[in-house]
Amino acid sequence: MTEEKNAKNSNLTIFLADDDEDDQELLKEAFITIDSSINFYLAENGKEALHYLNSLPPTGLPCLIVLDYNMPELTGVEVLQVIANEEKYTDVPKVIWTTSSSQIHKDYCLSIGAYDYLVKPDNISDIEKMARRMLQYCKDNSVS
Repeated sequence: MTEEKNAKNSNLTIFLADDDEDDQELLKEAFITIDSSINFYLAENGKEALHYLNSLPPTGLPCLIVLDYNMPELTGVEVLQVIANEEKYTDVPKVIWTTSSSQIHKDYCLSIGAYDYLVKPDNISDIEKMARRMLQYCKDNSVS
């Protein structure tokens, strides 16, 4: 689990769980391009993600939770299944970020509490567009 601070007084904190360091870095850089003050918490597997999220007080939640669909130990879907039923996460948008374009996977994730299901783009421009979309979810919900 790592914390990466880009500014001391940022109101936006994003939690990203993804076992692929390149994907972590690409998405993080896209967010920073949009808003360099965003704070990040990163996890490399679902078990680490749950441990971190469960350690947070209700007033210290990130404004956005991004979970990779396929991770070791616990998948993003398994993490979503756990946190979707916990009241403290109700107002935090939860996004599944994945390489799978399966409609079945998408429908299931949305049915259990995902705010969105996004297929990882293969170019920087589309990653930045996706980051803008996710950042808007964060701002729309004003949970920080």
